[in-house]
Amino acid sequence: MTKEPPNWVVLKECAEELTHRGLTPFTRQQLITAVQSRFPDRSESSLNPMIQGMTINLKGGAPGGIGKEVFRSVGRGVFELRPQSARPHGAPDVSTTAREPARKQYSVVPSAPTPTNDLRPLILVSCVKSKRNQPAIAEDLYTSAWFVKAKRFAKAHGEQWFILSAKYGLVEPECVLEPYELTLNELRIAERREWAERVMQALRPRLVPGRHVILLAGSRYREFLMQHIEQHGCHVEAPLASIAGLGPQQN
Repeated sequence: MTKEPPNWVVLKECAEELTHRGLTPFTRQQLITAVQSRFPDRSESSLNPMIQGMTINLKGGAPGGIGKEVFRSVGRGVFELRPQSARPHGAPDVSTTAREPARKQYSVVPSAPTPTNDLRPLILVSCVKSKRNQPAIAEDLYTSAWFVKAKRFAKAHGEQWFILSAKYGLVEPECVLEPYELTLNELRIAERREWAERVMQALRPRLVPGRHVILLAGSRYREFLMQHIEQHGCHVEAPLASIAGLGPQQN
């Protein structure tokens, strides 16, 4: 019977695979999911301490066979693979590539079609100006009180929600973004039309007649999106004024 590799080996291999695919930095959950896709019996409770123990700028964690030279934390729950992680004498070389990985700043929302009977509420929340100063998963990148309230509403009332980013378009809450300085208020009307078309390319497969779409966004984010969404037979609502404690979009 072939002996299964220890957690530290699998974590490093999966981190290298994510990096090779351009998913860098990656979230803790993305790394754990990658491990569990290969070894479903590896629990989060066993992997989390090992990730901590393999991260050079985090204290504590479970000791492994490679030390704390593998990962670097670049944000809350966000990591990157160090270019030249140390390898103890006698440990197997699990490196899959020697070249410096290309950094991918964001993950494009996959365009997998939505089942035709999927009428679950879909909530779209606009980005805001106030952000963290380091990479983070999208739902944690934006820091204004308004966004925090909008996110809380989206999680409580929507089966599915996305962020409308002025720079990246339609963004999954769990994808990693670099901080940026851009709002639709700074764009010309032609550029805002182009942005709306880009969002619709990713959103269109998820729109089916009768689906309820809630837009938690200011007028610049809604102006061209609403008509496009309604043309797909969806019921569109922009209830900022009617949601207690939320009100108009604020940065």
